Amino acid sequence: MLSDAHIADLLPRIDVDGLGACPMCLFNAAWSMYQEEPPRRVAGAVTTAANWTWGEIQHNLRRELIRLRAEAARGAEEALADLDERGWRSRLVRRIVERLAGDMALDIASRAARERHLALVPHDS
Repeated sequence: MLSDAHIADLLPRIDVDGLGACPMCLFNAAWSMYQEEPPRRVAGAVTTAANWTWGEIQHNLRRELIRLRAEAARGAEEALADLDERGWRSRLVRRIVERLAGDMALDIASRAARERHLALVPHDS
C-alpha cells in the first residue's frame, strides 16, 4: 500500500516539472490556492486538475517510478501498483498536482506583487 511516508520519500526524487502537465489544466487549482479558497474547494480543483493532467503525465510519471524502482527507492513499487490500480485518483498524482498548482499559485502571487509595486512607482512623463 502506498503510504504518506512513501510519497514523501519519492516526491523529491521525481522530476515533477518534467512530467509535461499542461499549465492551463493546472490553472483552476492554482487560482483556488492563490485566492485562498476554502480547503474543500481547493481539494475539488486539485481533483479536477489531476483528472485533466493524467493523460499528459502518466507515461513520464511511470518512467520516473520505474527509474526509482531500479534505484531501489522506497515506495516506488507501491507507487507503480497504485498507479495501475487507481490511475489519476492515485494519492501520488494528487500530490504532484498540488505541488505544480502550488508552484503556479506562488508565481501568480509574485507577479501580482510585482505589478502592484510597479503601479506605485512614479513614471517619468
